[in-house]
Amino acid sequence: MPLVKLSIAVGLAAVVSAPAVLYAVGFTGAGVAAGSIAAANQGPAVAAGSWFASAQSAGAAGLSWWTKTAIFGGVASATQFATSYFRSK
Repeated sequence: MPLVKLSIAVGLAAVVSAPAVLYAVGFTGAGVAAGSIAAANQGPAVAAGSWFASAQSAGAAGLSWWTKTAIFGGVASATQFATSYFRSK
């Protein structure tokens, strides 16, 4: 049971920190921040649906419920797997 609690805590931390991470790398509410990591990775044309367009949308409008659910599920599952794997060694 402690591993389940750890996985839930890490998943929640990932969901809560995701907007701050997006902002820190340069995806802001006003668009891509000049001189940021995001600006350095921005190409001349950003294709709709690309990772960059998705991050830009999340930075400007926030994360949708589905995106938060996906982050939580992915991170919690990875945490559960990793802790179970390394505990068995």
